[in-house]
Amino acid sequence: MSIAEPQHVRSICDYLVWLLDDPTRWCCPHPLRVSEGPVHDLGMAHGLSGIVVALTITAPFEASYNEAIVRGVDMLLEHSPHGGSFEWPAGIGTAGALPSRSAWCYGTPGCAVALIQAARRLGYQRARDIAFEALTALVSSDVDKWHLSGSSLCHGYMGNAILLASVAQKENWTDIQASADQLIGRVIDDFDEASVLGYRTFDGSMLVDAPGLLNGTAGIGLALLTSAGLCDSSWMRYFGLEPLSQSLWDD
Repeated sequence: MSIAEPQHVRSICDYLVWLLDDPTRWCCPHPLRVSEGPVHDLGMAHGLSGIVVALTITAPFEASYNEAIVRGVDMLLEHSPHGGSFEWPAGIGTAGALPSRSAWCYGTPGCAVALIQAARRLGYQRARDIAFEALTALVSSDVDKWHLSGSSLCHGYMGNAILLASVAQKENWTDIQASADQLIGRVIDDFDEASVLGYRTFDGSMLVDAPGLLNGTAGIGLALLTSAGLCDSSWMRYFGLEPLSQSLWDD
């Protein structure tokens, strides 16, 4: 598929609308937790947040698509953190909310970005406000409570750093920007000369040298170069994020 084939894009968007028309259509076992039964996955990587963002940034600005986005947003809001909590659940199973880390793939960062992107498209102020409150609670908390694993884009410090920086630049949220800066510093400090690739990531229960974009050193390096203004930031759209408009580094 290429940009020259808009009908293919519309077909995919129509399928996502079909999914959101009936919540039972996107309720299924997680591939890593099949024995736990079907869940309504809320994450960016595998679930509702990813569907909302995909429609928000690719679907034509037409009523049927906008209405589907609102349905998805309302389902995310139904399970949003409250009372000062920042912990968006990973999903909703038969026994209720499932615990989550707080990263791009699952938890508050990814869910909040989905709401913010939709709010920009539709002028949905309540979604933006709840996302801001959740992110503010997140960056005000102890980073160790985020349950991140290493520095990867998917579920590590670099993913949160580039996500928070993207949101902060677009919305002019200074406290969230400060948190992004601190996370980037942590990623730089965590460089491990003893590792073959500079960073290790958890693969199940063990640390491995991973070269890939999503879970490995390639993604960490790309995000660091982007944050320094040394490469094109348009790749961030593939992660549902607005590209950075300027370098995060002073020198």
